[in-house]
Amino acid sequence: MDSTALFTQNYRQHINEIHRYVYFAVRQHRETAEDLTATIFTKAWQSHQSFDPERSSFRTFLFRIARNTVIDHYRVHQDIADLEAAAELSQPVRTQNEIDAVLFWKCAAQLLPADAYEMLILKYRAELSLQEIAEITGRSTNAIKSLLKRSRALLVDYYAS
Repeated sequence: MDSTALFTQNYRQHINEIHRYVYFAVRQHRETAEDLTATIFTKAWQSHQSFDPERSSFRTFLFRIARNTVIDHYRVHQDIADLEAAAELSQPVRTQNEIDAVLFWKCAAQLLPADAYEMLILKYRAELSLQEIAEITGRSTNAIKSLLKRSRALLVDYYAS
């Protein structure tokens, strides 16, 4: 299979999970998530020849690009207003579970430090393994476990009060 066909196959396989990660990483701002997702796959295409399957999976390669793209976005847009994110909350939602999920992630985004929120997104929204998160973030799996545990405890305490 040539590199274009392989890239297309990987694009189709991972586009939804990359978009979902970015969507929550940018506090559920739809347009920004779509723009950044396009940027991520453009960067992936431009550097896919340097991808080494011996070092990581293509999925990890994409999430590393996604994470760095989101970080770059926040460096440029440090003062993003939450008015647009609040408007997302007012969009029609079908079920109580969807409302609860939106509120949970909004709450997590406000309560948790950025790195803790990012780990929750990678683990529970992107459904990455601890090993994949470690490869993407450069942290040890034990550090990630600890951060996730503290984050979950903080959220449980918040909801219990």
